[in-house]
Amino acid sequence: MSYRLEFAVLPDEAATARTRYEQCDDEECEHVPSCDDAYFELVAPHQMHLTIVEMARALSGMRRFALVHEATPIEFEGPFYNWEEWQALGADERAEYSRRERIHQSQTVAGATGIANFKLESNGPWIVTVSEIRGALDAYRLVPDEARADAEADEQWVCWIDWLRRSARNGGFIVN
Repeated sequence: MSYRLEFAVLPDEAATARTRYEQCDDEECEHVPSCDDAYFELVAPHQMHLTIVEMARALSGMRRFALVHEATPIEFEGPFYNWEEWQALGADERAEYSRRERIHQSQTVAGATGIANFKLESNGPWIVTVSEIRGALDAYRLVPDEARADAEADEQWVCWIDWLRRSARNGGFIVN
């Protein structure tokens, strides 16, 4: 298993490719260029990929410095569609369903600081919000200099903190 993290807000061309990819009606996409190819090419600079081991290390550091909080996700209240049912929906119905999904994927815990652990423990999809990221980064700023310096001796940790900072400037991030 691996994690694909992607800025929630993308530059226009990449955002258009993501929308086209998400809305492609063709199970075996025959668009030219294919929705998959266009999306993955344009969005690559706005992503971070982590193996399960790399995410576990990031989570360990986040727990060490109290940048995440334990929470249980609220279940999505379907309905759930198979491929044929999804294709039979009208554009407005699909848009409404996608809107409801985004709200669910963005759920936060009132009064909690940092990122909900479940958003980083599964490949969702989940949306880590700007407020969650800012809470985590604010908590990290309170970590004693010596402990931060020790953590920042690990290049992966430095990349992770940089990802969080860049994500906060790009509308948060999506975990897939």
